[in-house]
Formats: sequence, structure tokens, C-alpha cells
Amino acid sequence: MTPGAKAIRLLQFAWISQRAAMCVRPDLHHGAHLSASSSRRINSENFRRPNSDRPRARTRPSVSTSPAPIRFPGARRCVRPPTGAKSLPTGIGFEGPRVVRQDGTSRAYLIERLRREGRADLVAAVESGQVSAYAVAVDLGWVTRHPTLGTGSTNQAKRREHQLNNVLREPSAATPPDRLNHEQDMSLTYGDLVGRPAFPSDEARRAAWLRHRDSLLRYCAAGQRPRAWWDYESPAQPRDFNYAAATLYENDLLGEEELRQLMARWREEFEKAQVPGFRYCAGFVNRCDATATWLKGAAARRARFKWAGIPRELLKEWTAERRRRNQATRRTASSTASSTDTSAA
Repeated sequence: MTPGAKAIRLLQFAWISQRAAMCVRPDLHHGAHLSASSSRRINSENFRRPNSDRPRARTRPSVSTSPAPIRFPGARRCVRPPTGAKSLPTGIGFEGPRVVRQDGTSRAYLIERLRREGRADLVAAVESGQVSAYAVAVDLGWVTRHPTLGTGSTNQAKRREHQLNNVLREPSAATPPDRLNHEQDMSLTYGDLVGRPAFPSDEARRAAWLRHRDSLLRYCAAGQRPRAWWDYESPAQPRDFNYAAATLYENDLLGEEELRQLMARWREEFEKAQVPGFRYCAGFVNRCDATATWLKGAAARRARFKWAGIPRELLKEWTAERRRRNQATRRTASSTASSTDTSAA
């Protein structure tokens, strides 16, 4: 390298070092001398010789569409107002705006969501301090509680469960006495949760059922009844959930329209099971199974009939009818074949 090139490179390095020192120490103005300590702050590896053969790219200054940050009196840091906001209030002693979260597990958001859902009783319980908003959200299924290690005491969980039971069972001033809250409605329609009755006693549940019987039965589909109807009015209990409509059929408790809809559905399921090669997926029968179990033949038909809830009387009647029809078809086919052979002879 020639002495002239060395001199030019040293001048360039000194200029870059001075600019970097001005960023590190703002008190240095343009043209001030650099001290030895300031010069050592500059890493020589960051210096690169400019490439004269390659044109320098023209950079466009970035334009930000967000509002500029505002520093409030007494605030520790600048606060950037939200997009679309014209101005924020300022004053002596103002520590900055309080931003309320609109999602997640914040207390304000959960209370607002309870108000939107019409749960004024739970809002009153949370605001009065009887139960926390987070516990109510976990109970309603809005939030999933983080799993615990399981090595400590369970007193806090028991205390929280007791508080929820007291809040959900006690009559609230926000709920009129002639109306049902969510837990009571679910109790009469589907039954109580284990260890969490919605009514203080069975007599209160029976009285509520008699008072709201017509409104609850109005929303039942064909062949379905609320849980309270099975508990207080049904002459017989179904052996399982799928056989509930068949129990109503066997005890002659179905209306004309219900009977018509159920007969059409049961007949359709019966004919589907008669298709040649019919198979039925029974799921994972054993715990160690890696694949589902598929049934064939008579076992597949029986499983399908049990899932559809077809009454036993109808199964016997339709099976006998189908057997007679098949026998008549075979006799007709054999007589036709014999007459054809006779004519051919």
C-alpha cells in the first residue's frame, strides 16, 4: 500500500471514529478532539473500505403512521397514544393513562363479559368479594387454570370450591324468584353435577320443575325429555341414554308427531343395517388397542340397533317381516327357475 493510500485510510478511520464518539458522548461537537479512551471504544472491525465500484443505494426515510409518544408530567416513560386518538389528558400529578385489558384474565374484562352474558348474580358476587373473577371464569369454562404440582395442601382448592357452591346455590337479588339461573336450568334439563347441586333441597328442585315444566318441555326434540321429567313424572327409567325414546314408546308416552318422526328414523336405521357388507365402528374396545374395532355381520347390526335406540318390539316385527319377504322372494325365484327348465325340456 502506498503512503498516500495509507494516509487516506487513516483520515477515513479518524472521521468515522469521531462520528461514533459523538453518538457515545453527545457533549463532543463536530471537530472536537477524541481522547484515547474514546478512541478505544471504536471497534476497528466495524470499519470497512468503501467500495467505489458499487454505487451506493439511496435510502428512503421511514415514515411512521403511529402518533408520536407523549411524555406526561411525573411519568416514568413516554406513552404512545393509540391509533386514532387525538389527545390524552394531562395534568399535575398524572402518572399516565391506565389501559384496561379487553381480553385474557383481567378482572375488568371478566366482569364485563359476565355482564354481556347476563350473569348479574355472578357480577354482584365478584364485586362484593365473595369469589374471585378468575375462579368464576374457570368454573364457566372460559379460562383453564394452570396445573399444580400436587405436592402442597388442597385447602385453598377446597375453600374456592366452597365459595363457588355458596354463590351458585344462594338466591340472588339479580335473579327474580320466578326465573331459573344457569345452574338451575342445567339441573332440570340434564341433571346435577356430582357434588354440586343447584338447589338447596330436592323439594325445591321439584317445586321449580312444576313451575317451569311447560317452558322446559317446549324446547325438547322428538323422543327427548328433561332430566327432571324422568325423576318426577316418568313411570319407568331408561336403561341407557340411547334407549330413552324407546322407553317412551314402550310406555305409550309419545305424541302423534313424535311417533311419526321416530318411526321414520328408526326404520331408516334398520334398513341401513341390512345392506350387504354392512360394518359398524365400535371404537377402541380395549385400552391398548392402536386401531378402532370394526364389527361385521349380525354383531354390527346389533350394535347399530343399540346406538339408534330402536325398541325391541319393532326389531322383532321388522326382522320377521324381512325374513318372510326374503322367503317369498326365494320361492318366487325357485318357481320361476323350475318353470323355465320345464319349458326348455
